[in-house]
Amino acid sequence: MTERTVIGYLGAAVVAVCLSELMFEPQDTAYWRLWLGRLRYYARRLTLSAVPVLAGLLAAWPVVSGTTAVEQVGRGMLAGVAAAALLRARVGRTHLRPGPLRERDSVDGSARIDSALSWVYERMCRRMDAEAARRIHGELKRLKQDPSGHAALLASAEELAVVLGRESRNGSRKALKDSALVCLTDLRRGMDVVADELATPQQRQVAAYEVAEILTVEFERRRWDRHTSIDQGKGSK
Repeated sequence: MTERTVIGYLGAAVVAVCLSELMFEPQDTAYWRLWLGRLRYYARRLTLSAVPVLAGLLAAWPVVSGTTAVEQVGRGMLAGVAAAALLRARVGRTHLRPGPLRERDSVDGSARIDSALSWVYERMCRRMDAEAARRIHGELKRLKQDPSGHAALLASAEELAVVLGRESRNGSRKALKDSALVCLTDLRRGMDVVADELATPQQRQVAAYEVAEILTVEFERRRWDRHTSIDQGKGSK
């Protein structure tokens, strides 16, 4: 392998990683960063980047050739674009199908590798989603069971109430406005009971559970980043 060939492979890997990073919505990465914590987030994103790197190298394998460094790099970059496009197109689909060994062996090897990488990429993203969801459940469970945590629970509920209030007035569709209004009504009712000093401890506890359940559903559905009021490093503790 010549130095020029190495440059072509590196170009393919870099382009594949950069384009794959563009697959993620900003709210997705904010969601992971908050609920996984900085250390876990960066460790998992670094591991995740290994998939497009490998895909870029494999895509460059048959095409990186040429007499000049510019030609090597150009073909490598095109291979990186192709690798990122395949990962984007196939995330969410599994192309590996169970079957007799003879049939599996008849499938082109590169197609099987590409499908496997796509499957790994999708599974890693889902694992980050699932871990973030578990941390949401754990945090809200702690808040609703600990009376001293009701202030934090109400602060989170107030954040959501502001968003729901905005959606109930300015939603793009009537169904969304109605849904936001119903959710806001239920949330405000529970918040009032939690904050009511005249309510019995049991009434406040029941209301806290109801508020926490609403928050759990909405935090997961909205991939809540809450960057304005939550310490970004909290989840890494």
